[in-house]
Amino acid sequence: LKLDASTDFAIDAVIALETYFYLICNLIACASFHDDPAAYLRHIRTLSPKQFLTFLTQLVDGSLLEDHGIFGCRFAFDFDWVVHGNTNQSVTELRDALSELSEIWDQDHLRIPGHDPLQIIHHSLFPKNLLHITGQFYTPEWLAELLLNDVEWTPDKRILDPFCGSGVFLVQALERAKALGAVVSDVLPNLLGIDLNPIACSAARANLALYIGRQKQKPPGPIHLNILSADSLAPAITKGQNQSSPLRLWSASVSIDGETVSLPQFGSEGTRSNIANRLAAYGLQLSKWVDDTAEILDRKESGPLSARDRRIWEQFFIYAIKPADVVVTNPPWVGWEYIARPYRETIAEAWKLYDLFKARGLDAAFLKEDLSSLALMVAWDFYLEDGGKSAVVLRPATMHSDLTARGVRRLSLADNGTPLNLRHIRTFSNIRVFSEASTDAATWEIKKGESTSFPVRVTEWSKQTKRWNPETSMTIGELEPHVRSNDKYASPTDPNNPESRWIIAENHILRSFSALQGKNDYVPRMGVFTGGANAVFYLEQLDKEGSNGTSTYRNIVARAKRLASQTTAILEQDLVYSVLRGRDIQMWHATPRVYLLCPHTRITRMYPIEEPELKSAYPNAYSYLSSMRSVLTERQGFAGWERELLQKCFYTLQRIGEYTFAPYKVCWKYIASEFTVCVIDGGKHSKPILPNDKVMFIPFESSSPAYFLGGILSSTP
Repeated sequence: LKLDASTDFAIDAVIALETYFYLICNLIACASFHDDPAAYLRHIRTLSPKQFLTFLTQLVDGSLLEDHGIFGCRFAFDFDWVVHGNTNQSVTELRDALSELSEIWDQDHLRIPGHDPLQIIHHSLFPKNLLHITGQFYTPEWLAELLLNDVEWTPDKRILDPFCGSGVFLVQALERAKALGAVVSDVLPNLLGIDLNPIACSAARANLALYIGRQKQKPPGPIHLNILSADSLAPAITKGQNQSSPLRLWSASVSIDGETVSLPQFGSEGTRSNIANRLAAYGLQLSKWVDDTAEILDRKESGPLSARDRRIWEQFFIYAIKPADVVVTNPPWVGWEYIARPYRETIAEAWKLYDLFKARGLDAAFLKEDLSSLALMVAWDFYLEDGGKSAVVLRPATMHSDLTARGVRRLSLADNGTPLNLRHIRTFSNIRVFSEASTDAATWEIKKGESTSFPVRVTEWSKQTKRWNPETSMTIGELEPHVRSNDKYASPTDPNNPESRWIIAENHILRSFSALQGKNDYVPRMGVFTGGANAVFYLEQLDKEGSNGTSTYRNIVARAKRLASQTTAILEQDLVYSVLRGRDIQMWHATPRVYLLCPHTRITRMYPIEEPELKSAYPNAYSYLSSMRSVLTERQGFAGWERELLQKCFYTLQRIGEYTFAPYKVCWKYIASEFTVCVIDGGKHSKPILPNDKVMFIPFESSSPAYFLGGILSSTP
């Protein structure tokens, strides 16, 4: 399923999928506490519509799990409409659909492998393009197990995941605790997960409940699942706002589901324990996560319960959390261009709090910052105690990118802030870490409160056989025979600049690298970026150039993240260029296969051709672009002054300068497991070839220096 998010149908479809997934989570968790889960699920089909609605009500509000001694699911999300908004036919269809979940059980054995089956179900239900732009790269079980080994977590230590997703780190913590001889019910109070997405939280609760249900031993007492649905970034946002406006004359507030709510006075005695007590009414047991001395009850009824009330108190508690001994997480990987503009503005002060966003002017225009950079700083600042350990999954670009993640590489909380000791790095060469995404990953092990000493040890994992890739549900024991490790080291390219990018190499290469440190005259550039409208600007040619300087083209909509209607158009050749994508590059060789409509010139550079001139000189191109105006004006990949340029010229592109039109370019893939270099020669094509935003390049006006540099860059160390 591929959805166009601009349509009402897409919104309804996503809500329907999330609702169905929420019901699946709770139902699988309930089924696991029966001797024959398959029979339990088949029995649902025998319920009358009235009986099923009663059953559905208890499933939705979480009380059905409380019948099995599992608390913490009560009013986790407001799905009352599922119960009250159905016709008799839809009730019957839903009943039968839920009953069919019996097919994933073989009597008491779940057919889906591993301890995080909800992750696999989630990937099978939701559109891949939606998961990609929202950064939902769920952590495989073997990687969660690996990170818990890295921090040497033991059941007596409090462990927190501030971006918990389906709860894989917490479930793996239970598995590790079990192996160490601990009792599950004793360990659970030391586990805390937080996620902004309430649907992800339902999966985390269900996975924890499922793990307990599979033990086939009834817990000796009530089980409390401490999963909170809240924005983990909120405390940093509030702190940043207070620093930017220290004379604030109004009470601090927080936005919760679009509603502005005043924050409690956290300096008052008993405030934190009072919040914990309010949440105890929903089945949460949070006594180990507050510093207040006031009594915290396991269960306390405090007025009527509701999903809205729970969400408010959950968000309040985020401000009250006592930092954990251990933080493990895989933060959301969401590119700056995919963050909704209102939320960008909301989190702006948090970026400033950690001195993360220093780029200005053109540097800011070329920035490809990621929400994960801010998320990591917040995780270490608010949720990890001094001296505590943390292991995280992050983008390798955090270490290698010139402009982005500079503040994270600084390894301190803000300039001259609390130091962070990076003790170990792990990289995965040619290993597909996420089964549902071709995205590279790395891990860091951090200790808070100590400075980092470079070089830092790096363990590089690579696979033994070319076609093998790990399954999500694998254990470390199952994975290790398929991989080999190689020791390397990481060090900044500029020892006088703590924010400079790093080189990762064998020790002898690092020692020889000092002679190469410093600046040079070659300036790498990033290729043309459409701002999220590849489906408009990327073209395939349908015929040869005619005598009047035009050809027939069709826009390429396959694989586009933002859809546009497919159109065939006659366009002026002067504005159409061969475009080089990362996939078109091989070592020393490049084969552009598609074209790009570029309404810019070497003279106009970052500014497109003015609209009156475009309309007069290139009427075909102007007509085609005008037909796509609605798609082009809604692009999200523009920030700051670029937004003003988009409003003035709806067809503008980004990352364009005089260098874009240079006849010769040394190019390499922006993201690749190996450094792959080629030289493109515009002279052979009678006009320049334009790299896209997945390609980095250095421009030249003549061939000799281009081929010289290409030869140097493609040599071995």
